[in-house]
Amino acid sequence: MTLTLNCLPEGEVLADLIRRNCATGFDLRFCRSVAVSPDDRDTITCDPPEAEFATLFAFTDLGEAIAIHDVALSSAGADDAAAVARALFVAIVDARRDPPDAAQRHQIEQDALTAAWEAEDLVACDAAVALLREIADLETDDDGDVILGADASGHNDLLSRITAFLATHNQ
Repeated sequence: MTLTLNCLPEGEVLADLIRRNCATGFDLRFCRSVAVSPDDRDTITCDPPEAEFATLFAFTDLGEAIAIHDVALSSAGADDAAAVARALFVAIVDARRDPPDAAQRHQIEQDALTAAWEAEDLVACDAAVALLREIADLETDDDGDVILGADASGHNDLLSRITAFLATHNQ
């Protein structure tokens, strides 16, 4: 049976996450949302009568809590929580048999940092490509130079967007 864990990134494998983060235990917490927008996933733990759902967390050897799976407060949610708790238990026991050494853990952390940096870099590249496409669509003079117009007060939206982009991505 393949579990779909709704708090993990798509493609993340539970056993890999548990081993990589040196998880030592797990817990079920009652939670409710404190989100201010539909895209926001901010939650807090609370007493059971105030809860909207429950979340299974894995705890690392450094005390970090990693949200693994949210479950409904129902019989089906209880069954779901039991299946995920079993998978967590097995993953933690298996990871204890072959924990990463210091060098492996360092490499795992470096790989995670590199992946995050590359993701940010891709977003910046996409934004730069969009600006370049917009520039390519602008009117050109007989020499092929782009004609940049300005509004009545002398402001040029494209140039201000390029300046803002460069300021944001100047690393």
